[in-house]
This record gives sequence, structure tokens and C-alpha cells, in this order.
Amino acid sequence: METVRVEAQRDFIESLCHTNPLIAVAELIWNGFDADARTVTVEFDYNNMGGFQEIRVTDDGHGIPLDEARNAFKNLGGSWKRDRTRTKVEGRYVHGKEGKGRFRAFALGKKVTWLTSAQVDGKVRQYEISGSLLDPTRFDIGDASDAGEATTGTTVVIVEPQDHLGTLTAETAQQHIAERFALYLRQYPHVRIKYRGDIIDPRSVEEHVADYDYTQDVEGREAPVAVKLTVIEWNRPTDRSLFLCDEEGFTLQETRPGIHAPGFHFAAYLRSKYFRDLQKEGILDVEDMSTELQSVVEAGRKKLRQHFRKREAEQAGSVIDDWKKRDIYPYAGEPADFVETAERQVFDVLALNINSYLPEFEETEAANKKLALRLLRHALETRPSTITRILKDVVNLPEQKKEELVDLLERTTLESIITASRVVADRSDFLKGFATFLFDKDSKSAVLERQHLQQIVARETWVFGEKYHLAQQEATLTEVLRRHYDLLGEDSEVTEEVTRLDGSKGRIDLMLGTVIPQADPAKREHLIIELKRPARKIDTDAMKQVESYAETVASDDRFRSTDTCWEFYAISNEIDPMVKRHASSQDRPKGLYLPFPDKPIRIWVKEWGEVIQECEARMHFFRERLDYAPTHQAGLDYLRKIHAAYLPATLKTTETSGEQAT
Repeated sequence: METVRVEAQRDFIESLCHTNPLIAVAELIWNGFDADARTVTVEFDYNNMGGFQEIRVTDDGHGIPLDEARNAFKNLGGSWKRDRTRTKVEGRYVHGKEGKGRFRAFALGKKVTWLTSAQVDGKVRQYEISGSLLDPTRFDIGDASDAGEATTGTTVVIVEPQDHLGTLTAETAQQHIAERFALYLRQYPHVRIKYRGDIIDPRSVEEHVADYDYTQDVEGREAPVAVKLTVIEWNRPTDRSLFLCDEEGFTLQETRPGIHAPGFHFAAYLRSKYFRDLQKEGILDVEDMSTELQSVVEAGRKKLRQHFRKREAEQAGSVIDDWKKRDIYPYAGEPADFVETAERQVFDVLALNINSYLPEFEETEAANKKLALRLLRHALETRPSTITRILKDVVNLPEQKKEELVDLLERTTLESIITASRVVADRSDFLKGFATFLFDKDSKSAVLERQHLQQIVARETWVFGEKYHLAQQEATLTEVLRRHYDLLGEDSEVTEEVTRLDGSKGRIDLMLGTVIPQADPAKREHLIIELKRPARKIDTDAMKQVESYAETVASDDRFRSTDTCWEFYAISNEIDPMVKRHASSQDRPKGLYLPFPDKPIRIWVKEWGEVIQECEARMHFFRERLDYAPTHQAGLDYLRKIHAAYLPATLKTTETSGEQAT
């Protein structure tokens, strides 16, 4: 028999002896795995009164050789694991390195005995180590004897159990152990834990697993801290936990996730070498987080919130899909427009919450459920304000959930619909103000082509169609060719200038580009626009200029591409009668001035009144839905707010003649 004394302050040792019972059991299990155990078994014996009599944690690892035991139990942090990162036999990652696990055992009982067998010189030798809570700095190490045919391993026997050990046999105990060892058991699937006769298998209760990597800048550290977040969702109710782990997934601390994720049962694991470093420094304290530690944990919580927003969307999609298959969902086909898309999004949020929180709704017959969903849709479309009253007064949701949904409807006010509505209202105002800009008798003579008109149109290309975007402004034909290659994704280099047939370079006002939505996504369309100031008509000279650009494209091999269509527009307030007659041929669409046979090139002539009228027709449906009527003043105000830099002086004042062409 040999007695060893722990070389550490007694009050510090005693502080280690008081911890959560489940954490104490977990530490003993870790010790078994660090000894290369394949199986660790946790068993309880009870007295005649039904209380704990004895707790045993048994492993089939390599045991504790006698010469190692002296150092391991004498010095805190003096075990063989201090200088190793992997286990002796199988090379698994080592969990404990500080020797605190043996003191945690006193949180379970007042007397602890380690019965261990280890191989020495080809023979298995056995002995026991005992300690008492009366003096946790003292351990008695027995003499080793021949174990014969016995196998290696260690059994920790705890007697004289502490009070308040009920958590060890609670329904949630096995789940708690599963959470703490989930990452380890996933990494080493050949090892197992038997707890009260049952195999702990986290995979059997896993619903979904996801991993995310992120880095966080930490004050005082040169390099960002690398962290891996693993989220395991369980298929049964459990307390939520956020575990701080080292880079190998060994749990060092536990805290609350600090997020809302209704309907999800989960454990989250933040894995980083940073947490191990803090533990070594003795400052890994989740109860009193430092600013640096808090920044890393909060970044993990942000990732966790993003994860569950995504999962909520996935789950919502499956419920909606089921409703569609059963012909319960009140919408058919794809949304007709962005307003209906927004309505559907809000409808889905409301309907899914009602479905989740009202069990009777889920059990309702299909016909009644279909009617209820149609009524909800009708209320959302016609009188959204009534939804708030329905949620508060009729639907029996939890109070917090009611407030969340009312907040969605009132404070955020259907964000998608507001955004879409703002676009429609702004565009309606623009068209009203643009008409004044072009046709007001006092302003149209002051409007210049490049200084005013071109600058505004370049920023409102949607007037020619939603598909267009600005590709080039005020450019030579050579620059147009370069941009053409860019849009095609080609690296072709333009070394020779592009010139018109008369040798001049030419200069286009605007070039718009688009990808035409069709079976061939590579098909392109370019729109070249020649603008004339409102006071100037589109005459034959103007059309000759546009024709020269089109002829250049048609004749220059570098522009040729079977997948590219070229449209040329000449636009002003008025069109010369001769030009108008030429563009009014009965065998071609109105405004088509010149099509090129066998080439995807067309020249159009348009009046601004036509363009605005076409835009008004597109906007009519949306304005009706919004009940929005743009005014003359609202249009001018919009122009002054958005395009003030490109307005002539007559329109920068607050008064105009108000006479407009229609």
C-alpha cells in the first residue's frame, strides 16, 4: 500500500468535487475512452428504499499501469495524457489532459475506488486506488497482483452516494449523455456507451445534422479565430444546449443557445482550438464571458439563427407541398406577379403557424381546411388589416406567437409587398414627371439631348422593357463591339477601329443589353437607341444616321453572331410624316422602319408618347391593385428628387405651365 498526496491547494481540489452529476459521469466515460476503451458501461445499484447504493463506470481500455498511477494521482495534470494528443493504442484524440476527471467522481459519492487492470511486461496486473471526500487530496494505491486471464480495463466504484442524484435516472439523462458524446461517437463509430443497460446511440435520435465554418476577429489575436459549428437536431424533446468544444469536438463548457427556434429540439457545438487555449489559461467561463469570448460565441449564435431560418423554410415547403398535392392550397400555378409572390409568402407564414400551433386545424377534414385557407387568402388580399384582429380575437395561438405574427403584419408591413409597391408608385410618378419633362411647352425647348434626356433615360432603362439593362452610353461603334464581346463572354481583342461606310466612327447614344429568357440562355439582344431632343423631329436625315449604324453591324464580320439580335430605335417627340409613312407599311409591325432580310437586325422609329403609353399599359394592372393614382405634382417631385442634376432650369423650380401632351 502506498499513499500519495495531490500537490495542489485543497480548496481548489474541493471545488472540483462539486459539479453536475451528469457532467461527473461524462468525465468518467471520457477517461475510459482516453484509455482506448471500446465500451464504457454505466450501472447503478439501489438499496431497499429505492435510493442509490453504488454507481459503477466500467471500461475495457488498457487500464492504468502502476507506475503511471503514482504520478497521475499525485500531480494535478500529471497524467500520461498531458504530453499526448492521441491515445496509446488506437490513436484516438485524447479528451482530458489535466487530471480533473477523478475529482469529479466525488460529486457522485463520498468514497471512490478505481479497480484497474493493465498489461505490464506481457502480463496483466491488477490493483486498486481509493480516495475519500473527507480528504480529496489523499489517494491510497494498493499493491499490484497477477490478474491471471483477466482482461485490461478499469471500473470506478462510487459508494455512499451524494444526495440529489435524480438527474442520473431522469428520462433526459441518456439524451444528455448522447448530446455530450455525439461528435465523438460520430467520429469513432466502433466505440459505444451502455447506460443503465441501453446503448447510447445519438444517430438513432438524430433528425438532421449540419456543419458551418466561420472565422471571427478577436482583439489581441493577430489571426482570426477559426470555428466550426455543428448543429444536431433531435427527433424527441430535449433541453437545448450550446457546447463549447475543442477542435476535436470534446466538450469543455456548456451554455444556452440564446435563440428562438420554435418546434426544434437540438444541440449545437462550437468547435475551436481557441476554446482549449482559453481553458488552459483558466478563463473559459461562460457565466462571465469576456468580450473576446462573447464575440466568438455570438458569431456562432448568428450562424445558428441562419441555420434555423433555412430549416423553417424547408419544413414549410414540405407542408405546402402536401397541401398542394391534396388540393388544399388556395393558390394555383406560379405567382402571376411580384405582388402575388409577396402575398403568398405572407400567407404561408400565417397558415403554417396556424397549422403548427392548433392541433385541431391539422386534424380538420380536408374540405374544411381548404375553406379555412381560402378565407385566409381572401382576407389577406382584400382586407389585410383584418388579419391582425383574426389573430388576436379568433385564432387561439400562444400569446408570444400572436405578437410575432401581428408584428409581421403591422411593423414590417409585408416587406416584400411594400418594396414592390414602392417600385410601382415610383415608376408611375416617373412617367408622369417624364411626360412633363418632354411635352411641357416651357421645358421641352430647353431640354438638351445629351445633357438632360440621355442622362435620365440611361437611369430608367425599364421604360423600354424590364429585360433591358444599360450596357454602354455615349460610345463609338468600336466601343460597342468591345462591349458586345464582353456580354458574350468572349476575350476577343478589337485592334482595328469600327467605322461606318463613309469612314466616320459614329457615336451611339445608348446601348442596352439583355439575355432573352428562352430555351437557349446564351441568346442575346442588343438595343441601340438614337435620342433626339424633344424640339427636334425624327426626319430622314436622322434615319440615315441610324441606318448607317445598322449597316455597319450588318457588314462587319466581327459583329456577326447567330445568337445576337440587334434592334435600333430612333426616338423623339415627333416623327416626320415621310418617315412615319415608311414605318406604317401594312406588311410589317407599326413603327418598324427597316428590317434586314436574312439578318437579325431591325430599325424602329418611335415617339415618346408611344413609349410612355406602352409603359402606362404595363403599369395599369399594378396601379389598380395598389389603388395608386400618380399626380402631376408627384411626378415633378420625383424627377426633382431622383434626376435633379439632369433637369433644365425651367423644371428645377416648383412651378411649370402644366400643359402636357398626352
